[in-house]
Amino acid sequence: MTPAHTLPGLPLTWLAGSTLTYNLLIAASFILTTLFTALLAQRLGAESLGAFVAGIGVGFCLWRYQHALGQMNMVGTQWIVLALYGLEGFIRWRRAHDALLTGLGVALAAWSSWYYGPTLWLVLALWLALRQPWRETRTMLAAVWPAVLIAPLVALALLAPYAHPTLQTLRGGDTRHDYASLLDLSAHPLDYLTPSRYHALWGGWAAQVAPETAGARLVTPGFALLTLAGVGMWRWRRRAVARTLLIVGLVCFVLSLGPELRIGDWSVPLPALLAYDHVPVLRSIRAWSRMAFYVQICVGLLAALGLTGFGQWRRVWQALGIVAVCGVLLEVAHAAPWSASTAPRPVDRWLANQPGSGATLQVPDSFAGTIEYYALFSRRPSLTGYGTFEPTGATTDLAWLREFPSARALTTVKRLGGEYVLVRRSAMDREWPGWRERAAQQPELTLVYEDGEMTVYRLSLPDETWSIP
Repeated sequence: MTPAHTLPGLPLTWLAGSTLTYNLLIAASFILTTLFTALLAQRLGAESLGAFVAGIGVGFCLWRYQHALGQMNMVGTQWIVLALYGLEGFIRWRRAHDALLTGLGVALAAWSSWYYGPTLWLVLALWLALRQPWRETRTMLAAVWPAVLIAPLVALALLAPYAHPTLQTLRGGDTRHDYASLLDLSAHPLDYLTPSRYHALWGGWAAQVAPETAGARLVTPGFALLTLAGVGMWRWRRRAVARTLLIVGLVCFVLSLGPELRIGDWSVPLPALLAYDHVPVLRSIRAWSRMAFYVQICVGLLAALGLTGFGQWRRVWQALGIVAVCGVLLEVAHAAPWSASTAPRPVDRWLANQPGSGATLQVPDSFAGTIEYYALFSRRPSLTGYGTFEPTGATTDLAWLREFPSARALTTVKRLGGEYVLVRRSAMDREWPGWRERAAQQPELTLVYEDGEMTVYRLSLPDETWSIP
């Protein structure tokens, strides 16, 4: 699903194991995104200080921290910036190797995530439309048409092996997500001004002030970066590059708000609604808030332009500029929950030693990829896991499984080949108070294991007896 990580990760995994490989790929994405953004800023006309600020502001932004916490497919942001770097170079100098970089960037971005595949084409087309002097287009095409073809041909050649399964999925039925889910995973305008809940200094305060701003809605670029971007927009307001960054950023900002903007009792339809209803591939997008990263790029590049000529500024303005730069560095000081153990849990070791091969169900939080990971240790299939589009009929089954310990949930577990139900007690106590009493009333459930975190029931006949280890 993510060949941009899988293919280079294969030899690393063989040499050093999956854990080190995972960490190296995540760390590399921060370094490469920062480096490519700084290079793009310089290509647009920024000086070293501005390029440094743009690189740090984009490479270590809150959006990337949030999506680095387990979503490897979303951290391949360096390829987005590489594609823009190549396109800007081709617009300026008509060089074949810049077109090659554009095609490679597009393909590698799509190889990271199908979110980037279709949306990056839109961003590049808008960038080209705003940056290319269209009066010179015919002359340019006649002179360098072989180079013009390089980017799409390279991208299509690399994406072709993955076209067939994608088209198969699209033909398999409606790939649109539930509309309510789209609204939940869309950004709100004020999210762009909400402080980071992961910040080392004010993270706890931010989480209390705006508890609803979490997950996909963590999109704020940072006040200092926004301030410098405003300076860059004003100072470069007569330049086409600034207008390009402003328009691309605004378009992506509107798209990140999802299919509609709700203001009190009012609902304003937005362009994403048109894509949801009528545009193949784009209608499959689940989290429109992810368009915020394109906004982050534009804000960072405008901030870089705002610091041009810094050495010639008056001292008072230089002092304010240094304060803003320090503000950018301070605002990226996130303290996200980075570490997690890769060792098997005690319950996984216990399950691995039990006879039979019945499947497991973990409640209430099993509908995520971590359960698939722990199945490596328990050596048992899981009834749940992560899936973007559930197979026909699975939606109802999953809804019933979430009702554990109801009779309908137990019937569904048995029908699907389940044998053990793992209960994470702390989460279950919060979400379903009284679950223990209801489980005790089910004669088919036998308590067979407990540790400091998990309680395990086995679906059994009423006359079976077990001892708790």
